[in-house]
Amino acid sequence: MLSEYIARRVAEIHEKTYHRLVVALAVTSMTSVMFSGIALFFNPVYKYMALAVLALGIMFSKRILRAGERKIIKILTHFDRELLAQRYTAVLKDRYDPRDYVARIFSEPHIEDPVITGERKRLRAAQPFFQQGYALLRTRNRLVVLVTASSIVLPHILISQDIEIMVITLVIVILSLEKRLI
Repeated sequence: MLSEYIARRVAEIHEKTYHRLVVALAVTSMTSVMFSGIALFFNPVYKYMALAVLALGIMFSKRILRAGERKIIKILTHFDRELLAQRYTAVLKDRYDPRDYVARIFSEPHIEDPVITGERKRLRAAQPFFQQGYALLRTRNRLVVLVTASSIVLPHILISQDIEIMVITLVIVILSLEKRLI
């Protein structure tokens, strides 16, 4: 029961992180492509603004992914701090007289609750699935970064043969695709 609750909480965090990524990357990608189009037809200085907005979107997405990852790790490592687990232990504590409970804590050996132990085993078994879901978020993020970068670069290469923007964009994308950044 507790493991299902934790799995649902992790799925909620995945979903919230995904929605935040969609909003952040959509705004920065659209703005970056618009600056690139303005640079093609009106003022070439805007191509640098397009690259700056692309880099800003990468930084935002990195922060959103890291925040989601921290929340998931916190829930998986300290699942006994969740509301449902606290209610369960509160019900167990209410069954004993407080003075008797303290006396039992000091006199009896500490035995871990079998329910919590079973839930811990289930969560350890499910962790690869949680990691795969998070890897899917990272892959989607990388895909959006690559598509945005190509939509910025291709018009400049095809219309104005601007190699400079291609090199700068490639450097930004290569730096962003390192494992520690995205």
